[in-house]
Amino acid sequence: MSFQFKILLFVFSLSHNKQINAQVFPTNPACVWNQAYVENFEEDKYEEILTGARECYVLVDPFHEDFKDNPTKKIASIKDGTRNVVGCYFSSGTCEDWRMDHDAMKEFCVNKRWNDWAGEYFIYDVQSILPHMKLRIDKMAEWGCDYTEFDNMDWCTDDNYRDKYGSSPGQEFPAVEICAKYNVDLCNYSKSKSMRCMAKSSGYTNDANDYAGGDIMDAITFESYESDFNWWSKSHLQGFLDNDKPVVIVHYDAGPNDNKNSCDYIFKKYQDHYDTKKISYICESRELKKYVHYNTPSTECTNSQQRLMIVIKTDKRKWENAFTVKRRNMKNKFKKKVLVGKGKDMKKNAVNKFYACIDLNNYCYRMLITDSEGDGMSAGNGKWIIRIDGEKIYKSKFEDGKKEIKRFGKCERKQF
Repeated sequence: MSFQFKILLFVFSLSHNKQINAQVFPTNPACVWNQAYVENFEEDKYEEILTGARECYVLVDPFHEDFKDNPTKKIASIKDGTRNVVGCYFSSGTCEDWRMDHDAMKEFCVNKRWNDWAGEYFIYDVQSILPHMKLRIDKMAEWGCDYTEFDNMDWCTDDNYRDKYGSSPGQEFPAVEICAKYNVDLCNYSKSKSMRCMAKSSGYTNDANDYAGGDIMDAITFESYESDFNWWSKSHLQGFLDNDKPVVIVHYDAGPNDNKNSCDYIFKKYQDHYDTKKISYICESRELKKYVHYNTPSTECTNSQQRLMIVIKTDKRKWENAFTVKRRNMKNKFKKKVLVGKGKDMKKNAVNKFYACIDLNNYCYRMLITDSEGDGMSAGNGKWIIRIDGEKIYKSKFEDGKKEIKRFGKCERKQF
């Protein structure tokens, strides 16, 4: 461990936790959804999160286009009745030229662009940029975030970055202890706004006690590839596990299931490496070109709910089909999405099952299935089924047409 990094760790150990009221992870480990960033393919989409994430840690970029219209409402929708916990992402170590507040912050960042990421520039004047970062945190608190996730928080501890980007006259990176205090200030400010802190790749430790995890950070995320499996210090991550703090690993560019770089294989490898099941894990699949989610809870419904299962038996042209189940509101409009399925995400010529908890005693639901070519599921033995608590209530072969609709539940009049 470098002397600079030890200084940074010691500064973090001087801080203490503030009392906060934000939700903790619903389970440990938890399922993870990630709308905030991706390495090679597609991030999790907002609409997919609404229908797929239950009892999960959901990471979002609240300043992204998906949230700009009404971030408060959209974050609330992610949490509504799901026990989801929402983490809100921002880069605490760089200026990003696509952000709306970039003009106000760019004078505090170096002129030389970071080669790894287009449009990003490392911070050199942490004292001046701190109030602007706090404004972001203010907005996150107002919008209902539970965690703030700090990216690039270790930028000034990297000697290569310091030499390459932080050595120009007048734009030198600050001393390591000043960077540490800056991150401490951001985390403590988040906690003063009733949010928890998620470290990204650097948790900072109390080096004197070898307490990897520190007193201030509430959780940590690491990113990995096959080529840099467990690139961080094992004791660093182990400290979070030992203190029952959530650990998230985001693995990128995993191969097919029969490959030793598959999502399943890497997950098991991390579990074995740390001899624990308490790793929250999300994996970017090269085969599916999307994230794969783990630790997903089974769909267990309350006594007042029923378990809905939608069964889609695809034909050989699965990409032509999609479905949504929506719940009717008091204005007699079907608005609330309960389940969504897209053909591109289903298996061809196979049975695909989707689950949700619903309230048939108080609500009306509408199942809409579509075929983009207008010939139904005629290219094979396609069909779809609705089951409630295991009992089949509807079945169709969808032999022709662009769509089929089926209503079920309390539909004879407006609910309530």
